[in-house]
Amino acid sequence: MLHAFWFFQYLGVNYTVLGLTSQDYLIRSADGLLLPLAMTTAVCLIVLWVYRIARAQLPPAYWHRITKILTPLAVVIGLALLAVPLIAFLHPSPSVPPTRFPA
Repeated sequence: MLHAFWFFQYLGVNYTVLGLTSQDYLIRSADGLLLPLAMTTAVCLIVLWVYRIARAQLPPAYWHRITKILTPLAVVIGLALLAVPLIAFLHPSPSVPPTRFPA
């Protein structure tokens, strides 16, 4: 909704005049996900490249020792990354006031 509001405000059109549906708002807001999706893809690609290079270069005993350390660490980091939005969903912050749009 914010994206549609500011986009049409920039063009000098009141967003309520157009009668946008929920699907229109979702389509207009999808571009906000492109940068996080691109960054996540780039990080995953870099991690896979580093994995392949390290797997080919390191001796098996050293590789086994590294995986014994990094696997639990990766699990803990993954669970922490899942816990943050879950906590925010279950206990929304009352300090952020709801956004009000001019009519």
